[in-house]
Amino acid sequence: MRTSAKFLALKPGCLILAAAPPLPLPTPPAPAIAACMSRSWAIRRLMELRILRKTILVLAVGAVIGRSLAASEAQKRADEVSDYLETYRAGAQAGVPEDQYNLGASYRWGVGTERNLILATQWIRQAAEAGYPLAERTIGEMYEQGEELPANLMEAMRWYR
Repeated sequence: MRTSAKFLALKPGCLILAAAPPLPLPTPPAPAIAACMSRSWAIRRLMELRILRKTILVLAVGAVIGRSLAASEAQKRADEVSDYLETYRAGAQAGVPEDQYNLGASYRWGVGTERNLILATQWIRQAAEAGYPLAERTIGEMYEQGEELPANLMEAMRWYR
């Protein structure tokens, strides 16, 4: 008895080949019709089953390859974010207001690093004190909403101006 291959995707990037019994042949047509078309009917049905098996195989392999490509793309993006974060950190330590703000925003939202509102506030405040407009607005929002800073509308208005 011949067996067909069956692919099982257990998790992304993992493909297991397992032996499975062949697909059953469909039942032939009624005896009256079978006399004139039994051989050609059987051949067509076998061809259809082979095409179906190949299609399933192609789809299974494509799904697994697509998953592994998606995983590698995610890793590539994570590496890019990490590189940006290091660039922002170097610029922030050198006193560049835009990099100070970007590093603070990364800490504020947890992009490329753990979320840390204390460091976010420190870096964004340094950028705001250097006159970076986006940082001034952000510090104003943080005072207005009480995000890591005490809620203070007067202080928020000072930063909004």
